[in-house]
Amino acid sequence: MKLAWALFMGSVFFLTVLFGVLIWLHTYKIQEKALRAKKIKEAELERLKQEQPRNEN
Repeated sequence: MKLAWALFMGSVFFLTVLFGVLIWLHTYKIQEKALRAKKIKEAELERLKQEQPRNEN
């Protein structure tokens, strides 16, 4: 019975660690996408700022 309990606790621990790693990898991918989107947004805003004085004339 003690062996079964130890195996159960070990498998729960392993699954917890596995899910933690999967969540961490997923958040890392989201972070990379957000950084790319932020750079694109900043470049677009800079382009619009440079274009704005031409449109006012």
